[in-house]
Amino acid sequence: MFLGEYQHSLDAKGRVVLPARWRSLVGEGCVLTIGPDTCLQGFTKLGWDGVAERLATLRIAEPGRRDAIRRVFALAHFDTPDPQGRILVPEPLRQAAGLDREIAVVGQHDHFEVWGWDAWQSRVGTQSVDDLPF
Repeated sequence: MFLGEYQHSLDAKGRVVLPARWRSLVGEGCVLTIGPDTCLQGFTKLGWDGVAERLATLRIAEPGRRDAIRRVFALAHFDTPDPQGRILVPEPLRQAAGLDREIAVVGQHDHFEVWGWDAWQSRVGTQSVDDLPF
């Protein structure tokens, strides 16, 4: 399970270090693609298979939905972490999410998100969870 919030930096080659606790989850690789709200989403291979199946079943009669699905698959990038636990965030993905050097890597249960640090802080930095059904 992907849990936690981590502040990291992209290195000069556009790589990010995955949190050590997550490395066993993505040991065989992960897929990184554009997500909602100007972030990136990362999935295990098995998780990505489920996403791809769900997207394949969506009605594609709507041009906006077709274009969104095209973008998700066109920007998808598979990578296997190197021995230091780093994965590459290709330039098109960095541009799509507006990533600079400082980023947030955030667990989302069955996947993870990568945000620009400032965007993450302004989006949820002080968000209340009072309305959630705990």
